[in-house]
This record gives sequence, C-alpha cells and structure tokens, in this order.
Amino acid sequence: IDVRILQRMAERTASQILAAHLAQSRQRELLTARELQIASHIQRSIQPSKAPNVAHLEVASYWQPAKSVGGDAWGWVKRSNGEIGCFILDVSGKGLPAALAAVSLHTALKMALRLELSATQVLEQVNEEFYDIYDRSDLLATVCVMIINPEKRCLHQANAGHLPTLIRVNGEWTRLQATVPPIGTLPVI
Repeated sequence: IDVRILQRMAERTASQILAAHLAQSRQRELLTARELQIASHIQRSIQPSKAPNVAHLEVASYWQPAKSVGGDAWGWVKRSNGEIGCFILDVSGKGLPAALAAVSLHTALKMALRLELSATQVLEQVNEEFYDIYDRSDLLATVCVMIINPEKRCLHQANAGHLPTLIRVNGEWTRLQATVPPIGTLPVI
C-alpha cells in the first residue's frame, strides 16, 4: 500500500511539474510573439508610405518582409539641393537579427543621404561604420544607393552587392550592376 501511495504522489507531482513547465513555455511564447509584433511594427513604421514624387520620373515600390520581420528595407530623402536620395537594402538572414540590423542600416543610410554625400561616399561611410559589427556578427548587407537630380534628369548609383537596378529610358531597359561587394565583407570599399 505504501508503494502505491508513493507512486500516486510521484505521478501527481510529476504532472504538476509538467503543467508548470507548460505554463512557463506558453508565457515565453506569448512574450516572443509580442516582441516580434513590436519589431514588425517598428520595421513597418520606417518604410516610406509612398514613393517619392520626382519630375520626369515614374517611381513605384512594394515592400513586404518574407516573415513577420526581415532584413529588407528601402527609403528615400529629399535633399536640400533638390535631389532625391533613395536606397534599397537587404541584410542577410531572416527574422529578428536581420530586422534589427536592417533598421540600424536604414537609419544610417538616411542620415548619410541627408549629409548630401555622393552615392559612393554614402556606401563608403556606411561600410566604415558597420564593417566591424557585421564582421563579428557574420552579417552582410547588400545596398543600392541612388541619387536623382530631377533638374538635370541625372541618376548616380552605387551598388554594394545588390541585385541589378533596372532603369527604363525611352522604352529601353538598362541594367545597372553592383559596383562593390556587400557591406560588411571588406573593411574598405
């Protein structure tokens, strides 16, 4: 009888411990889901709600992360000299680490574009700032920066490992290839 009582007590204790672990696991899942929801909101809030309006140029955009958060982003700024600075970026990986890196890179690119640096200088400055961090974290990012001068009807681009940019002029498509490797792969680009 004593052995059966002890077995029953052990079974009840084990089931109570299992229930407590299950409750803790559910709590962690809810917390993780909430953190992803906040990260998704932050990432969506930095994306422009519309493409820039540029004379003599049709600009279209669509942005959707592969998961609730991801490493893709784009943005643009109107510069004091009338130019439009645009960028597209893609941080390697998926999920929260890529999204965090993308938000930081997005902010740095917007700031560099506001300084009215050339497209090449923007990539150089951003790579200089992010190289050590990305190297230690095994991250890299492809970035395409475009400076559009609507008055001169001129486009300058620097591309760090991103897919080619397609430009259509007078019905003809032109492919602008990457000019340097991705951000975070070399200390100086």
